[in-house]
Amino acid sequence: MAERIQELEAHSQALEASNHELDAQNRQLLSQLDEASRQRDSIAASLKAESDRVQRLESLAAHHVSRATGLERDLGVARSDLAKVVDAITHALGAPQHG
Repeated sequence: MAERIQELEAHSQALEASNHELDAQNRQLLSQLDEASRQRDSIAASLKAESDRVQRLESLAAHHVSRATGLERDLGVARSDLAKVVDAITHALGAPQHG
């Protein structure tokens, strides 16, 4: 009977040591998980900031394209008006019209 008690005590001590080891491993894994979560959150924040920046740049580019289109249209109108002025001056001076 004493031998059985010693076996059970030894087994109990082995289980306790194993539990301590598992607890230590669990704490280490939780620490690694926390670090991975922080890194994930940091990456997500960086991606969000980059996405916002890209959206602002796309909006700015669309504005510049719209402005350039308007300027091209205005330039076309100005060229047409200038051609009319040249024709009017040429006609007023009696030279043949261009046209």
